Amino acid sequence: MGLRKFVLLWCCLLASVAAAQQPQTQTAPIYAANAKWTNGVAPGYAPTKGAGLTLNLGAGTVNCFATIVEYAGGTLSLTNSTTNYVYLDTGSSCAPAFNTSGFTGATIPLAKVVTSGGLISSIDDVRNSFTTPVGTGSIVGGTCTNQAVTALNTAGVPTCTTLTSAYVNNSIALTGTDINTSNQVTATHLSSALPVNQGGTGTTSTLTGVVRGGSPLTASEISGDCTTSGSNAITCTKINGGTVPTSAKFLQTDGSAKIVSADYADTKIIPAANCPGGTAGSGWSYASGQLTAACRAGTNNLGGILQAIPSTGAIAQFMFELPTDWDTGTQPYINIFYGSGSNTSGTVINTVASACVDNSTPGGASDDPTFHAESAFSTQTMANANRMWNISGQFTAMTSGNGCKATSSVIIKITLSGTASANIGYYKAVITTPRSPVVQGN
Repeated sequence: MGLRKFVLLWCCLLASVAAAQQPQTQTAPIYAANAKWTNGVAPGYAPTKGAGLTLNLGAGTVNCFATIVEYAGGTLSLTNSTTNYVYLDTGSSCAPAFNTSGFTGATIPLAKVVTSGGLISSIDDVRNSFTTPVGTGSIVGGTCTNQAVTALNTAGVPTCTTLTSAYVNNSIALTGTDINTSNQVTATHLSSALPVNQGGTGTTSTLTGVVRGGSPLTASEISGDCTTSGSNAITCTKINGGTVPTSAKFLQTDGSAKIVSADYADTKIIPAANCPGGTAGSGWSYASGQLTAACRAGTNNLGGILQAIPSTGAIAQFMFELPTDWDTGTQPYINIFYGSGSNTSGTVINTVASACVDNSTPGGASDDPTFHAESAFSTQTMANANRMWNISGQFTAMTSGNGCKATSSVIIKITLSGTASANIGYYKAVITTPRSPVVQGN
């Protein structure tokens, strides 16, 4: 082998060994090269084309505001059909980023990359010194609306946070600075009504009358049977649904516990006869031969009776007065009491008629009025001797049309008939007149 061939072989061997051991080389030969194309001596972040719109970035190191940031390499997906400005974002710890508007004072340029048709057309490598002097970075800044600034990054960009109870202590409540300087709630302190579930009314309106539940609360004056007018005085026209007349003087409750206006029972007892000292005298009037006054002459009963035979018939009369406060809406009642005498069979029938004398104008009406028939009472059959009987009913003809008014004198006619053949003995008649009580003037 010649010397020339040996030298060439030796050089090839040295070149292959050097290429394989480049990362471990302690001293490399000095030769002219553009740092733009040599990632080993360049500051890093070498931009190269990837598939489609992907830009590959080599590993690199940057002094980001006195903090050494080591980048292991990566990719960026660029925007098509435009120029993409690739840089290190000093506002985000100098991380690789890009935009389509251009470099700013807060960016460290890497490359201008043109894209078209979904591919990278060209790369303009604009890398230079990758460092940001301490305290001289570009200030981006920012604002917070209705929030508090809780942090600033190296570019002065604020972190905006909505304040919660975790950010405050009780010093606000203690000092009263959220109310006013006198620790008082002012009229304009609340911008809206305080909700019901927080102890408020839920409304800014003034509540007048009875306040009712709900959200918001409502209020109104009492209405219906009882009313108010804002003066704290209640006026009731009904109680439990019953009307209370303004003229009512006497009240009671009905079966439903309602308070209702009630009539007062005016009771008049008209004895048929009496028997003082064993001498009988009549209390009722009658025509000659119609009835006979007698003494009952019993073991205990020494009273007087007015006797007549039903089968023979008889007519008796007596007079009473309608009270001044007579409730003309309800006609009086009559109850007739008599004894059966010796009758043990036969019937007794009492028929009643009434005649009124209008006394409202003194001397204005006849004292001999016309009788108006009332309904006949039911027939009673005698079964035992010397028994007390009574029959009752309500008048129907005692009306103003028949001259019956308050203070009128009323003549009652009782007509006896029936089949009983022995004397019966009338004791008394009881007249009950409904009244709306007032002091009578008669």
